[in-house]
Amino acid sequence: MRKAEINILITLVLVIVAIALAIGFFIYGQKFIKGDVVDARLTLLNNKYINNNQVITVSLQLTSKTDKLLKIVKITPSITYADGTVNQGDLTVTLDSEGTFSFNGDRVGSDVVYGRGVGQIEAGKTANILITFRHLDINNPVQSISIRLTFEDDKGHTYTVTTNSIELE
Repeated sequence: MRKAEINILITLVLVIVAIALAIGFFIYGQKFIKGDVVDARLTLLNNKYINNNQVITVSLQLTSKTDKLLKIVKITPSITYADGTVNQGDLTVTLDSEGTFSFNGDRVGSDVVYGRGVGQIEAGKTANILITFRHLDINNPVQSISIRLTFEDDKGHTYTVTTNSIELE
């Protein structure tokens, strides 16, 4: 009987440890989803109509909250129009030798995207990115923009952060 009681006690301890690990992993993973890796702030710089195009320029400020070097691998704008439709598209980021990138006429649906900025963030530092959207349908103007960013650390782990949404007039 003594051996059976020890086995039950060991099993009970292992179950408690497994539950604690599962809870800890869930909480730790949720922090990344909530933006604890990077603080991402989107600011409207310009919203003009030029040659029957709506031209919107935004500034994206990224501040690292980790001790890791993070590289942007994907930028996914989410654009909402006056009629309520939403357009999303992935822009793949390719870094040059200096750790910067640029978009030159990439498309998110029918919108043309231009941008440039720092594509990697050092631990505790801030990076800035300028992005310009050229929307061709002035009869259905852009109402809001938010951006989802996907980062990768040096070990290949990916993290996703979504910016605030900016509303246009």
